[in-house]
Amino acid sequence: MTRVAVLAPHPDDEVLGCTSVLTEHDTIVVHATDGVPMTVSGADADALRTARDRESRRAATELGARVEDILTLGAHDQELWCHTADVADALVALLPTTECEIVYTPAFQSGHPDHDGLYVAAQIARSALADRGPQWLCYALYALDDHGQPGYGWLHPGLFPNVSERAFSPSQIERKSRALRTFTTQVSPGSVVQAWLDAPVNERFAPLPPRDAPIPLLRSYYDEVFRFGEQGIHRGTVDRVLRAALAKP
Repeated sequence: MTRVAVLAPHPDDEVLGCTSVLTEHDTIVVHATDGVPMTVSGADADALRTARDRESRRAATELGARVEDILTLGAHDQELWCHTADVADALVALLPTTECEIVYTPAFQSGHPDHDGLYVAAQIARSALADRGPQWLCYALYALDDHGQPGYGWLHPGLFPNVSERAFSPSQIERKSRALRTFTTQVSPGSVVQAWLDAPVNERFAPLPPRDAPIPLLRSYYDEVFRFGEQGIHRGTVDRVLRAALAKP
């Protein structure tokens, strides 16, 4: 049986984008962050950290997923994008020990800076592992399409020319919905989890592009919808940092 690793920027992303993988394969889930935003501190941060880990484990149980372990790399929520080299080093140290044959990482979608940051870290890790590494695939989370419409699953055809889609039966949609509802810290009106629950879609995957594949200028969900710029996370700065990280030898 093929063992796979699912790299998730935050606890819940593995269910949002990779439920079909979690239920079809023996899986190691790797959370790059603990899901605690940088605006939360002290006892509140500890409580949220514990809650998000517990929610992920409950979701895996609800899915009947074949999750062997859930690991956390320790990057900070909303800051992963400026620490891609550290995350890549952690992946290079970890992945060979898991004996995973396939790694799923988020696609570059300009949906959340941590999603794009993990994409870049995966590219760096793949380069470092070279022939010792597994097969690498991307999974889609949320984005704004070329028309500025929000939704799950949209992948820019220039960066991801070969996309596959995994359709869900009604019973599978219900099972994924139950799993997502275990993320009680994330389910609220207007949240991205609630958006999927309101309008379920199939999951979409593509091969991880070459590291030097040009990143198109995308509409930015985190800029236009989340308005992260008001928190000091400016889309232009994030793009420059990530593109520079990809270009380093």
